[in-house]
Amino acid sequence: MPLPGHRPDVACAGLLHAAVEDHAASIVPGGRQAALAVLAGRFGARTAALVAAVTNPAWEPGRDKHEQYREHVLAALQASPRARVIKASDFTDNAVGLIHTTGPKLPELDRKYGPLVPALRMLILRPDPR
Repeated sequence: MPLPGHRPDVACAGLLHAAVEDHAASIVPGGRQAALAVLAGRFGARTAALVAAVTNPAWEPGRDKHEQYREHVLAALQASPRARVIKASDFTDNAVGLIHTTGPKLPELDRKYGPLVPALRMLILRPDPR
């Protein structure tokens, strides 16, 4: 069996990982679920499921947005070794830019991403059970 990162559905979902989160309305009217349905039709159900797993949920009023983000990421990555590959790649890509970040944005990003580093490391090191 190929490693989780060596599958066409993982590669495709990696390329599409932010499509639904950032551009659902450009894909199709009707919101995120409709956009995921379009991706499933064009790229397959596995690809769409992986995109859904790494798509941040809509913010729930009254919740701390960073806490909600972390809970979603950890739950999705616990459930899917393949989503771990995508999120780790996205996380690394986002983190590279932090060295160029200054001002009030830096502490904000630290609060969002910092607590995820140990958990993400543990999840990446976990053997794929499939």
